[in-house]
Amino acid sequence: MEENNNELLSAIKEFGEKINAVEKDAKASRAAIDEKIKSLSDEQAKAAKDLNEILQKVHHENAAGAPAQVKTAGQTFTESAGYKSMLSGEQKSFRLSFKDAIGSQASNSVSRGSIVAPAQGAFVGIPDGAGVKIQDLIPTVQTASNMVEYLRSSVVTNNSAFVAEAAQKPESAFTFKLENCKIETVAHWVRLTRQAYEDAPLVASYIMNKLLVGLRKTIESQIINGNGTSPNLPGLLTSVTDKATAAGVAKGDTLIDFILKVKNHIETLNYTPDILVLNPAQWTTLSLMKNTLGEYLLGGPAMVAGKSVWGLSVLTSGAVPSGKYILGSLQEGCTIYQRMGAEMMASFEDATNFTTNLVTLRAEQRLGFAVEDPNALSAGNFSIPTSS
Repeated sequence: MEENNNELLSAIKEFGEKINAVEKDAKASRAAIDEKIKSLSDEQAKAAKDLNEILQKVHHENAAGAPAQVKTAGQTFTESAGYKSMLSGEQKSFRLSFKDAIGSQASNSVSRGSIVAPAQGAFVGIPDGAGVKIQDLIPTVQTASNMVEYLRSSVVTNNSAFVAEAAQKPESAFTFKLENCKIETVAHWVRLTRQAYEDAPLVASYIMNKLLVGLRKTIESQIINGNGTSPNLPGLLTSVTDKATAAGVAKGDTLIDFILKVKNHIETLNYTPDILVLNPAQWTTLSLMKNTLGEYLLGGPAMVAGKSVWGLSVLTSGAVPSGKYILGSLQEGCTIYQRMGAEMMASFEDATNFTTNLVTLRAEQRLGFAVEDPNALSAGNFSIPTSS
């Protein structure tokens, strides 16, 4: 009996020692995790400090004679020779043009002679820069025509293959339709008292900036929503089909699933989707999505990187109607044909300006928009089917 008790006590002691060992390992693991978290926090704090030092250094370099900040269009307008000539009375009106007002670099200038002859367009490469408006992400071609003929792709069958020597080469099929892209005009104007125009250049500069921003907003809205009936541009939402069903989006999916499935479908068509365009409300909905632990799926408020999901850059625009989306490759799918960059003009001699002492300020731009390959994009309702 005593021997059995000793064995039992020995087993209990051994069990207790094992529990103590496990507790020690757990404490060690917790300490290691805490140390790792502290290390990462220290690294983040150091990175923030280094960034702050770099920004301060750049600030000091600018103050010490680095290149001056780029002037706004309004500043360029009020500091121009034409503006000063109007103030001195040497001329009654003047204009100032900005060739690259779209935002991306114009390239591949094309023309076919007279001003009314159609210009033959071509697919163009990637624009050099990207900005905050959708037109800044679309290749731009300068044209001297008021009408551009282009080939709209409908079916592309790529049968290219490696072939044996002297063997028959495979034939591919490309179906195109010749379309016309009409150059349209977007413009607006305001009147300002001559006294304000002459005495307060800052006011004139502010108004001209607002006029140009207004052009850009209208162009963006047309590229997204235009119905294609002159003088409107053909919009992406009216020119591109919704590929969500073909992509397999179905009941039970989430909006995150929706995006990946449509992206994958466009990739299977041999394009490289890189952009998702949403209304800000839809992006907010995505950003607030959490997992079962309450963690944000897209990184949460601490994320400092740009908006992105599944490797797609996300552009939010109030011009996108609520519940709609555009996804794909703008560079492969469409082109802006620019006839005239944004032009600013001022005149003392418009209507009754002479007798009422007013000056008219006008901003204007001429461009066309063509969706040459709608297969590179998908656009439609950003929602999940409610039935199977």
